[in-house]
Amino acid sequence: MYKGTYDKIEKNALLLRKLHAQGNIANLELFDEPYKLALKVLDCKNLDEHLTAKELGLNKETVKQIRSALGVN
Repeated sequence: MYKGTYDKIEKNALLLRKLHAQGNIANLELFDEPYKLALKVLDCKNLDEHLTAKELGLNKETVKQIRSALGVN
């Protein structure tokens, strides 16, 4: 994952976690791709990194980085 993407998610982690907790995100299609990806990872919070990576078609390290940026390790 690019450092800029990590920083972007990290900067808005609180808002992303809050929006995810509310469960109904209006205008999701207008979100930037890093935010959409972060929200998808939050959807898989009960899965380990390997299963989340498989579910979302990502690298396991990418999942770990996104969770780290979100502060939900």
